[in-house]
Amino acid sequence: MKLYEIAEAYRADLAQMADADLPPQAVADTLEAIQGDLTDKIRAVVAFAREQRALGEARAAVAKDMADSAKTILSRARWLEEYALDTLRHCGIALPLVYTDMTVNIAKNPPSVFLDEEAMLKPRLLPEEFWEEETIVKIKRADILRALKEGQEIPHAKIAETTYRLKVT
Repeated sequence: MKLYEIAEAYRADLAQMADADLPPQAVADTLEAIQGDLTDKIRAVVAFAREQRALGEARAAVAKDMADSAKTILSRARWLEEYALDTLRHCGIALPLVYTDMTVNIAKNPPSVFLDEEAMLKPRLLPEEFWEEETIVKIKRADILRALKEGQEIPHAKIAETTYRLKVT
């Protein structure tokens, strides 16, 4: 049976026993029997959740390792390309170099803008038509919670109802 089916049966049995005129020992024995199925199923569900969490965390760690490795490989590829470019520029080899699987040549990059250090530190030194302001607002939830707990009223904010989490030790 699925957990929700066992839980529904458990609640139905509790409701039936509440309406029945049973001796206390019979109620205790029945509760123990039906509660065992429910707690066994909860244990199985929580154990499976733990396995899934471990698998997810392991895959996240592998993904991080792979991302780090990819970053290293891409960095090495950029270095090798720069190395080849510098060698071609300084050795005077006739270009293009034509191979069966590729052609190697040197090309100029498109123009770009260089801004001196002063302009980078103080963008408003540039004419206004060349900049735009950007405002980032960050809500300090921990400060709001502290203020609300101290009794301060804050418009549009209140302490949220307590939620629950499963704690497995």
